[in-house]
Amino acid sequence: MIIGNNNVNIGSYSFIGSNSIVYFDILPYMSILFNSCSLNCFNLIGLKKKYVDKYVILRLKKIYKLILNSNFSIKEIIFLLLSKKYFSFESLLIVNFLLKYKKKYIFLKNT
Repeated sequence: MIIGNNNVNIGSYSFIGSNSIVYFDILPYMSILFNSCSLNCFNLIGLKKKYVDKYVILRLKKIYKLILNSNFSIKEIIFLLLSKKYFSFESLLIVNFLLKYKKKYIFLKNT
């Protein structure tokens, strides 16, 4: 792994493949392969190896589908993750990460 910037934060349970160049913060449960532009999934293999419950994995799929396939701003995503539909321990971990580091993310509008 090559960190392209000294101010990169990596979320818990994230996976970064070898020879990956990381320029942006990595959200919890994310999977990065080859370069920062391939932010398209969460760390499903790592979660299965840690024997994470299948219902937790289904919640995470739903959360990351919302995050990666939407044009919502960070504020809107935080609001949705705290709503009844998405609320869980995993969503709180992601919201905490977003609030703590308040930086631009490659896949989110920063408004």
